[in-house]
This record gives sequence, C-alpha cells and structure tokens, in this order.
Amino acid sequence: MSGVTQRWVLDEIVDPYGAKVVVDRAPDGTVREARFDLAGLPRIDALLTGQQVAEVPSLVERLCGVCPAAHHLAGIRALESLAGGVDLPAAAVASRRLLHHASAIASHAVRAVGTDREGAVTLRRFAKAVMTAVGSPGHFPVTAVPGGVASRVGVEDRGRCLELLPAALSAAGRIAERTLPVPGPTDAFRGADVALVDDQGRPDLLGSRLRAVSADGEVLVAAAGTSGWDGLVAESAPGQPAPGPTSSPWDRGGAPTASGRSRNCASGP
Repeated sequence: MSGVTQRWVLDEIVDPYGAKVVVDRAPDGTVREARFDLAGLPRIDALLTGQQVAEVPSLVERLCGVCPAAHHLAGIRALESLAGGVDLPAAAVASRRLLHHASAIASHAVRAVGTDREGAVTLRRFAKAVMTAVGSPGHFPVTAVPGGVASRVGVEDRGRCLELLPAALSAAGRIAERTLPVPGPTDAFRGADVALVDDQGRPDLLGSRLRAVSADGEVLVAAAGTSGWDGLVAESAPGQPAPGPTSSPWDRGGAPTASGRSRNCASGP
C-alpha cells in the first residue's frame, strides 16, 4: 500500500512476561498517572525465602537486566551487614565504586545513541574496560565478595582504562552539551526525590544513609541510617508484585506528615 501512512497509538505497553504499563487519564484526556501492573509476576521476597544466605547476592543480581551491578553490590553489603558491618580496605572500596559507576555509564550510554552514536560507543567501550579491570567482564558482575573484592586491578587493565579515559571524557562533555539544554518533561513530579548519601549528606551511590527532598526543595530526611529505613519507606500496595514505595517524611517540627510518592535519584545499593 504505497503512499499510505498509518499512525499507531499505544494505550498501554504490554510485556510478554506479564508486566504492563497502565495509563490513567482524566476526562479531558490528560495523563493523571502511569504505573506498572505486575500482577502476573511473583514477589521477589517469596522467591528468596528458604534460600541459602550466601546464594542471595547471585540471585538478586538477576532481578534487573539493566542494573545487575547495583544488585550485586547490594547483596554483598547485605551479607556484610549481617556480620555487624565490615571495614573494607580502601582498594576494595575503590574497585566497588569503579564497578558501580562504570555500570551506570554503560547503561546510560545506550540512551545517547540517537544524540551522538560515536560518543555513546566510546563511553560504553570505556565502561566495559573499567568493569573488566575490576574483575567483571561479563554482564553479571563477580567483583565483590564479603569483606572485599575477588581480585585486584591489574597493571595492564589499569593502563587500558587510562588510555581510553580522554576520549570518554570528551564524549561525555559533548553529549552533555547537546542534551542538557533540551527541556525535560512538562508534567511536574510532586513526590519526594530519594538518594543515597555519605555521612556528610553528599550524593554517593555507595552511601549508607538515605536523604529525601520534597519537590519544593525542603529536606524531609537528611541522612537516615539503614536501621531506620523501614520506618521511612512503606508499601502503598502491600503484598503486591508492584508494591508502590511511598515515603513517610517529617516536617520541620519533627511530626509525621502524610505519605507521598517517591523516586530514586540514582540507582545504588
């Protein structure tokens, strides 16, 4: 049918494994809410019940095909927390950080293909070199072990990363210059932004404290330790495959306020 143009409208995105995105529209057609409907998928906690504790890190790595490094590190840190916490060698901390940041670069580089294909390929090549250097050349990482890392960064791998670094920095700068001026979504997010931070409240993908900031910039939670997280985050749909995390922040006077939606600012364990 030459000369005929067809326009397809997707009212909902359907996943072959049972997940779909449900769009809730107002009478005037504007989108009020979009949410995942994962009714066809099992709860993760039920899958972990009864498993050997030492096997949990390798199991949670496969929760998400996009960010296995974050789950890998989170699983190992969970084991370490069961032992009351572990003081890691500085080199081990550095290797874990390299793994995490390189994984994030590799994931985000794909999004830049339409903007700067050469730059995206350069960034991904650099990220994979870094992940290989810290002992995780494959998709699922094996870098971290309880108490440290499985291996040290070799001299040759370090040299390879340094060789690729200038081109990666140039590509990242070029992509940022092209994409940052582009306006973002027009629909404002009215929930809380949640991120991991270090002891000083600075953003840290491997931080051990939780920080929450409201849409108007008010700090709701400054730096909550892991022992208090259960009191800060709850499920809006308890027991469901997509529980819908909500936060229970505090106002300036310290009194509980109404629960609100939240989103994480950066993937991290």
